[in-house]
Amino acid sequence: VYIPGNEYGPGLGYGPVPAGLAMYDCTSGASVPNTTTRNACARFVGRGLNYSPKWTSNLTAQYDFHVLGGTITPWVQLTYTADQWDTLWHASQDYIPQHTLLNARVAFQAQANWRLELFATNVTNALYVQGVSAGSGITPYSTLVSIGAPRQMGARIRYTF
Repeated sequence: VYIPGNEYGPGLGYGPVPAGLAMYDCTSGASVPNTTTRNACARFVGRGLNYSPKWTSNLTAQYDFHVLGGTITPWVQLTYTADQWDTLWHASQDYIPQHTLLNARVAFQAQANWRLELFATNVTNALYVQGVSAGSGITPYSTLVSIGAPRQMGARIRYTF
């Protein structure tokens, strides 16, 4: 049933690595985990690619209310990103846990040429890992963690000439 002014949009993504895909690290001097062989090739068959979660999904909803000689549009979006890896080695320090974020905004579009919008991202102020990387040569056994953006709020005003 279509209701004028009502819009919603679910989305779902699935991205497994094909079972037959063979990826190798054959660089000179490569150090292969769990071996004592140098200059060997590491086989990464079936491992997820870097920053490639198996599942992502989102659910978005908005509705247009025609009031005050214009349109007020509330909008909300829920996104989910499954766990993923930072490198093909899949060592414990390369793991990025799953996270869910909620974003929202409300906009007023006047019949004239202006628009006012209030927005908030990461409404629940979720603490989540956005990326990881190995430490420098000075601290080889450390991991640098990038935390995702905290809650952010703002406003936009637009006038079209």
